[in-house]
Amino acid sequence: MIKRLTLLAGTGAILMFSGISSNAQTTCKWSVTSSVDQPTCAKTCNGSVSISIQNASGFIFTYQWSNGATTANNFNLCEGQYSLTITDDKGCSQTLNFNIVEPAPVIASCTVVSNESSAGASDGELSASASGGNSPYTFEWQTNPPVNGATLSGLSAGTYFVIASDANGCQASTFCVITTEKIDSCYGFRTQTQGGWGQCHQNGNNPGTYLFANFAGAFPNGLTIGCTNTLHLSSAQAVCEFLPSGSKPRALPSGQMSDPAWTYKNVLAGQLVTLMLNVGFDAYDEGFSVGDADLGNQVIASGQFSGWTVNDLVAEANDAIGGCGSSYGYSKLNNIISAINENYDDGKRDKGVLDCPDKKKKSIGNGIEAPDVEVLRANIYPNPMNSEAKIDITTNVSGELVVDIFNYSGQKVLHLFDGSVDSNENKSFTIDASNLPAGIYITKISLNGEIKNMKLFIQK
Repeated sequence: MIKRLTLLAGTGAILMFSGISSNAQTTCKWSVTSSVDQPTCAKTCNGSVSISIQNASGFIFTYQWSNGATTANNFNLCEGQYSLTITDDKGCSQTLNFNIVEPAPVIASCTVVSNESSAGASDGELSASASGGNSPYTFEWQTNPPVNGATLSGLSAGTYFVIASDANGCQASTFCVITTEKIDSCYGFRTQTQGGWGQCHQNGNNPGTYLFANFAGAFPNGLTIGCTNTLHLSSAQAVCEFLPSGSKPRALPSGQMSDPAWTYKNVLAGQLVTLMLNVGFDAYDEGFSVGDADLGNQVIASGQFSGWTVNDLVAEANDAIGGCGSSYGYSKLNNIISAINENYDDGKRDKGVLDCPDKKKKSIGNGIEAPDVEVLRANIYPNPMNSEAKIDITTNVSGELVVDIFNYSGQKVLHLFDGSVDSNENKSFTIDASNLPAGIYITKISLNGEIKNMKLFIQK
């Protein structure tokens, strides 16, 4: 009877053994050494086993691996257990077992040490680290030119990618986002004009570059103006092909229009799209402007619309252009919207068209800004929400309360309440967002005509 010796081969192990026989069976005259090379990186499947037979002269050998290979050496092995049976032409055989073990995957991490302290300061700093694989690690930041090392400093606001490599050259990548610290005051806003957002050509940090990089995130369902009659722009490309739009300010044609490019001209439509881009990007991206207040909450300083917030104006303009009724003419709406779009052009000027709200906004937790406590208190929870949330309102004066929710296109999507309230009365409403897409919304609370806005975040 032939007894088989089964040995486990470790990393780089050299195993030598020969067959053992008993009774009248022929003893194997040869012996085997094996060498194992483990995979260099996780999931690379480049492990191998090499076999060498001593005293092999005069024998013919066959090889049978558990993975189906029939050669002495076996390459491109993934992690796992493998066995090899070697048989000579005299019927003597030996079986070897091997354990192929891949290293843990390299995991790259990035930490923001400090953000940019103010616009243009370029004093942000990042730190990279890694785990898994085989140390030591090296890091290459994907800047122009690339920078090597675990830290990267002297940074302005932006996204920075880093590649971590271990001793075997296995790699992983990650990124960090440097933002500009918000100034605790009501200035530092940015707007762009029709011509700015209408640049399909992306060059450096021009508005066209920003539009294409951020439109899908800020407007996941596209941008729509109007109400009964609408104009929908589905992508950054559709926006820059529509803007700038000229001709006479007027209502949209009946029905729903989508991505008309240059075939439809309406200066009011162009200005409204531009304003909604400015308000939407300001709410979506902290790096869009420097100030801590929202552009949508800025108040028109003078003229026929004095005291209106930008969000109020957006809602009125959508009603007017979409055929839902407005007491304001198209030209007047176009003129004030155009003035707002030009007010903070490129973040380099302030023409005085807008003022800050009279009272500083107060935080109620989760980054949500509540109306002034002198008028009412309000809380939305949970926020962000999925399908349902609650809004609690305590009024400090009696009067007429209206609560509506608008999307960032200025369209009313939910009506929660319209009625009388008493001083110190508590009202609670359920927000059913099951039919609303994910995105940023505005909860508009009006008490005796004084309008306050709160952000609502829907995640799905």
